[in-house]
This record gives sequence, structure tokens and C-alpha cells, in this order.
Amino acid sequence: MENFERINWEAKYTVHDEELDRQHRKLFEITNKLIDKYESGFDECFNTLKELVGYLSEHFKSEQLVMMKINYWAYDRHEKEHKQFIDKVQEFIGAYQKGQQNLTVDILKFLRDWIFSHTTSLDLKYGELLQISKRSK
Repeated sequence: MENFERINWEAKYTVHDEELDRQHRKLFEITNKLIDKYESGFDECFNTLKELVGYLSEHFKSEQLVMMKINYWAYDRHEKEHKQFIDKVQEFIGAYQKGQQNLTVDILKFLRDWIFSHTTSLDLKYGELLQISKRSK
């Protein structure tokens, strides 16, 4: 069984919106919970995976509303990233439901890496605009 590094939210990852930062912390928490279940030998990770996907769906809506509100210049590209992520996760879930349990490691790697890199790099770009817009008020 493979061991996974946990992802930890730090203040330097703020997007300067309390609700979105809270959601990002929750995404990290659910991802780590999924990793914990897998590493403890718990075979049924599907419910936690569904929880993560459901929460991500809500988070994407919140994030996209904020980006539209501030006229984020890269909104279309960011939204496309979200759609590609959802498509990939749905592909994983479909295969998992068909009994391809060995996908668990691939799913965990993908989720952990995507959530961390997206949150700590791409999301920070609209966070800069949010910070500027809050200062100018």
C-alpha cells in the first residue's frame, strides 16, 4: 500500500475571501480524510470520494460567482480547468463503480495533486485581484 503526503492549507494560500479560504481548507481536510481511509486499509473510500466531489461542485460555484463579480480576466480559462477536473473525476468514479478498485491510488494522487496545485497557484491569481479590489474600496 502506498503512503501519501497530506496537503496542508497555510495562510500564504489565501485568496482574500473568508468563505473561499474556508472552503479551500475544507477541501484539504476532506482530501486528507480520503487518504487516511485508504491508508488505514479501509476498502470503502467511495462515500468520502462522493463527499469530496459534492463539496468541490459547491465550491466551484462559489468561486465562479466571486470571479464574475470582480470581472476576473481569466474566468473562462479557470472555469475550463474546473470542467476538465470534473470530467476526469467522473471518469474515475465510473471506472471505480465498474469494479476497478485498483484505481484508488490513481484517484488519490490525482485529487491530492490537482486540489493542492489548483488552490495554491491558479486560485491565487484571482486572489490578487480580490485583494486589489478590496484595497481600492
